[in-house]
Amino acid sequence: MKIFAVMLMGAKEEPFLAACLESLHDAVDRIALNDNSGQEQHANLSVVHQSRLYQEGRIDLIPSSFIGFGPCRELCLKKIREYAGLEDWIIFVDCDEVHRPELSTITRSILPYLPAKIGIVDGYYYQFFQFPGYITSLDHRHNLMFRFHPDIHWEGNVHEHVLNLTGIRLVLPYRYFHYGFLKSHRDILDKWTLYGSLGDQVSGSQTADPKIELSNNAKAAVGFLGNHPAVAEPHLQRISAENAAEYRWFQDEVNRQSFVGLRTRLIYWKLELKMRWLSLNCLRKLSGADSLPHDFAERVRSLY
Repeated sequence: MKIFAVMLMGAKEEPFLAACLESLHDAVDRIALNDNSGQEQHANLSVVHQSRLYQEGRIDLIPSSFIGFGPCRELCLKKIREYAGLEDWIIFVDCDEVHRPELSTITRSILPYLPAKIGIVDGYYYQFFQFPGYITSLDHRHNLMFRFHPDIHWEGNVHEHVLNLTGIRLVLPYRYFHYGFLKSHRDILDKWTLYGSLGDQVSGSQTADPKIELSNNAKAAVGFLGNHPAVAEPHLQRISAENAAEYRWFQDEVNRQSFVGLRTRLIYWKLELKMRWLSLNCLRKLSGADSLPHDFAERVRSLY
């Protein structure tokens, strides 16, 4: 069984690309990476070349112009078809995501033992906004991992999705980190503008008055009580220094809200209960499977 990852990148700087690739090193066998910059050389490409995965010959670079998120991922899938078989799995990855070491527990110690009826595995991700100390949500990542078969394909210019998946869905109590909005106000606005131009009405509406949208995110923010992945820490420090004034503005906006500390504790209490419930539900769905090792329950519980 092989584990493939599908990623996209353009020429715009991806501050967490190096951390993303390093966090995948032990968890995947090969990455299909679409470089849709249309350029022969740029900073992100240099980061890829310096990664351990690339130097070990485990990254396939697929150059193209930007033709939409779904079509660009489809180019990656076309490459994976050269290698993949029905026993293999694919992971959905973005350059601004950093995974925990527990991802290797999933790909090396859980996926190989799942019964054939399981075809999709979901997880969750922390949505950080503006400042590394705050999250605005813990979001469900549908189709984080799925079994390969020749009929699957991606579509959608924005918020792309994969079609023709087979098997039932399993949700694991796994949380990783999305740093896509740890940017300057200008970069956040550029991201909303791009998504709006591709047909995302929500992002398009956020460009009308971005200051209000930034304040609304501050109202939704709660303190992050966990630890960031070690591979992400240097990049978080650099980003924090580069955007210090805007980060202070966001902190002030958050602190103006009432009962932030109490709200943070309540939300984290609910999150922990949610992860424990997901663990129990996962084990219940797999009860009776002959292929599970004796310590499988411990492997699942170790994810949260």
